[in-house]
Amino acid sequence: MKNRGFTMVELLSVIAILGILVTMAVAGVRGILNRTKESYLDSQNKMVVLAGKSYYADHRSRLPKVIGPIHEVTLETLVGLKYIDPVKDANGEDCVIADGDKVSKVYVQKINEEEYKYSGYLYCNGEESGTNDTTPPTITISPMQTAVAAKAALTVNIKVTDDIGVLSYRYVITKDGKEYKDTGYKNYKKQISIKLNENGKYKIKAYAYDTSGNRGSKESGEYEIKIAAANCNGITLTASPNSTAWQNKNISITLKRTDSSIESWTVKDSYYNNSSKKTTENVLMKRTAKGQKSFTLSDNGEHQIQIEAYNSAGGKCSKDLTKYKIDKVKPTKPTITNPTNGNWTNKNFSLTVTTTEAHSGVDYWEYSYDQKTWTKYADSAKSSFTTTPFSAERNQAVYIRVRDKAGNISDVASTMIRIDKTKPSKPSITNPSKGNWTNKNFSLTVKTTEKHSGVDYWEYSYNKSSWTKYASSSKTPFTTTAFSAERNQAAYIRVRDKAGNISDVASTTIRIDKTKPKCSPSKSNTYTKGGV
Repeated sequence: MKNRGFTMVELLSVIAILGILVTMAVAGVRGILNRTKESYLDSQNKMVVLAGKSYYADHRSRLPKVIGPIHEVTLETLVGLKYIDPVKDANGEDCVIADGDKVSKVYVQKINEEEYKYSGYLYCNGEESGTNDTTPPTITISPMQTAVAAKAALTVNIKVTDDIGVLSYRYVITKDGKEYKDTGYKNYKKQISIKLNENGKYKIKAYAYDTSGNRGSKESGEYEIKIAAANCNGITLTASPNSTAWQNKNISITLKRTDSSIESWTVKDSYYNNSSKKTTENVLMKRTAKGQKSFTLSDNGEHQIQIEAYNSAGGKCSKDLTKYKIDKVKPTKPTITNPTNGNWTNKNFSLTVTTTEAHSGVDYWEYSYDQKTWTKYADSAKSSFTTTPFSAERNQAVYIRVRDKAGNISDVASTMIRIDKTKPSKPSITNPSKGNWTNKNFSLTVKTTEKHSGVDYWEYSYNKSSWTKYASSSKTPFTTTAFSAERNQAAYIRVRDKAGNISDVASTTIRIDKTKPKCSPSKSNTYTKGGV
């Protein structure tokens, strides 16, 4: 038959095929719609994270201070502070951003010393974007404790695991009930090994943060370490020169291991510089198994030799050996304060001498008049010193120098000592008029004997209370300016030396009369001529 229709079987097959096609189409559309919603929600979450970054840019004090912990700000806060407009879902409806423990927020976490990581969790009308991890990382400590006291160093391992990722760790060790070490938070990279090698009772508490900011913690049992100490007396020291006093030369030292139980040892020099007032620790020999080692100490200052020794069990000892002192720098050239400034005086006086001594310190001061024979000042171990008084008459240079405790001698300084306590002899006076009257001007010639400082000047007086100085009169004998005024009077003469000593007074009489006598008119005599 040419116009035959579909059989029932064919119709049922067609209907079945159409049903399958419709089902597949609906599932595909639903999948596309779901992916579109997720994509939209993820983009909204990214906008929320950007708003969170702006918030923390304005509130930097709220950023985490250590690696691991998180700080969070809720979406509700960001909307309230207008960092972002209210978030809507894919249908344009306002999101319900919190439901029980599902609260939309932005997390910030410090991931190293300089960087922060921002992430967000967005809950919107039953849909979620981002993570809301609340599971802390797992910490394993092995071994957890010691059953009996360990007689050698013990290694404790700390391992951290997490499904999301481990960010940081920290551990705190207590020893004999007191905090011994706190690492602070550091980035976690691999299993941490802790070596306990000192005697005592320890506990370890470990902490860790995952990349979501969840913190885990674990505390160990007790570890007891009892290691026999090494024998530091098994190391001997010899030195040249072998003295603990200050030296002005290098010192050679040799250390030798004499105890075979010492497996390794270290030598340090705790060096104190008196000039800078600082102590520096120099490692002369790193930890080694060598049996002998020699060193030369050359730096100025105090060298405290220290050793540390270790036995095969990890036992340790430490000991300070001999202290050696080196000063190869002489004190500075003295400065001298002379109260007379090197001029003549008739009084006793002392000098003040000063130096700078950087290392060993002043031992004593000494003086000389010929730079060959030196006399030590007693009790003079100070950088600024006042000498005993100079009292003997002299006109001589004195030389001063200083020694430090290492035997270094400063350059020589000098000053003049000029002391004259003897007054000039009483003047002798040569008076050309010999004290008689004259009508002419005349000068006196005066003379004295002055043994030490020399004549400074002559002076005269008519009453022995008011004295007049002769100018340019520093010589003996000396001729005075001429006496010219009429007078009949004693003139007193004396002389001063350059130390201020005054001679006894000499005198002579000055008699000058330049006025001629006046004639008085007499009465006229009347003569009578006789007559016859």
